[in-house]
Amino acid sequence: MRNPVFKLLPVAAAALLCLNNAQAGDAEGIYHGYLRSGAGTNSEKGAQACFNLGGPTAENSSGRLGNECDTYGEFGYTKEFAKAPDGTSFVGTIMANIYNPGSNVGNAKLSLNQYWVAAKNVPFLNGATAWIGNRFNNRPDVHMMDWQYVNMSGTGIGIEGIAAGPGKFSYSLVRDDTNAASASTLNHFVYDSLPVAGTTALKFNLSIISKDNNNPLAHGGYAFTTEVNTEKFLGGVNSVVLQYGVGAGARHSKFGQVGNVTDDSGVKRMRILDHLWWQVTPQFGGEAVAVWQRDKLPTGNETWTMFGVRPVYAINEHFKLQAELSHGRVSPAGGGASRNLTKLTFAPTLAVGKGYWARPELRAFVTHAKWNRAAQAAAVAGSPLSSTGVFGSDTSGTSIGFQVEAWW
Repeated sequence: MRNPVFKLLPVAAAALLCLNNAQAGDAEGIYHGYLRSGAGTNSEKGAQACFNLGGPTAENSSGRLGNECDTYGEFGYTKEFAKAPDGTSFVGTIMANIYNPGSNVGNAKLSLNQYWVAAKNVPFLNGATAWIGNRFNNRPDVHMMDWQYVNMSGTGIGIEGIAAGPGKFSYSLVRDDTNAASASTLNHFVYDSLPVAGTTALKFNLSIISKDNNNPLAHGGYAFTTEVNTEKFLGGVNSVVLQYGVGAGARHSKFGQVGNVTDDSGVKRMRILDHLWWQVTPQFGGEAVAVWQRDKLPTGNETWTMFGVRPVYAINEHFKLQAELSHGRVSPAGGGASRNLTKLTFAPTLAVGKGYWARPELRAFVTHAKWNRAAQAAAVAGSPLSSTGVFGSDTSGTSIGFQVEAWW
């Protein structure tokens, strides 16, 4: 059977060619992307094991260093189509991505995750940018968890960067048609760059979700986020984030995406997080995050708390020592024992430079995790934390391996 990657390669190549050959101004196209890949083994032999509590937590709630078992890549191209004499510019972006839950890129799934066109410098838009298509949009993230706590991406239409008082306003209308049972329309509103004092600024995000009438069990909802971002804090940025979601806007780890459309207005999520990355000297950088989240459910309240830190020290221009320690706890709705997971990773690293964000990085790692019986009982059958997983009845395990991470 022909590999599905190669079936889609001509489609992606043709789309990229269309962008490259479109009528354009003087600006050259820009290639950009991301990739991570690696492999490993575990203390019981076999493939690398990755550790996560699951449940209401984010995608990689115990930290991603030495804890990513998948292969992923994004390969994008941005090109100016045309530029009018008055400076108006039309710019297109296309991005393909590959994904495999394991380490073998040979059977990776290839798809398109961005395909959109923007109109910039239109005189009557007064500096704002209009766009239509499928795009990544407003995705602040905690890198050490690979978690976007807000994500307004999707297929739609929007305008961004409208000067409005001391800040800037953006709006987008997005349709989520991925699943007929959960199809919804989302209205996204953003007001950002609102100065507070010195290098601190406010940002407000609101997503209103309207259900389709073809599902009598569906409900709408909304998700609201306030961010307080302080730049030049320990040489980096500190973000304090307050979030509140209701109904279909509540139970998605990324506020701005559709959660469970069968949740009515009685289902609510409140989340508080503090995320810091620092670079106090050229040699010493790092990242830390603390999260508290509570879901109000028909069966009671479910609470997730997590703390993680990743210090990185550069021995010289191209060799770093980095570690990552995290601890997470889920207290289930309706009572019962809390589920706990602690993970520690150590990773000597070759890198292009000393800074925390310097990439590419070539890492070797050893990861050790420990969890309790409640986490074991709640784990998905066959997963590393489960009694039917690779570590059996043990409540601890170790993985060793290697990984590359790069962006450009």
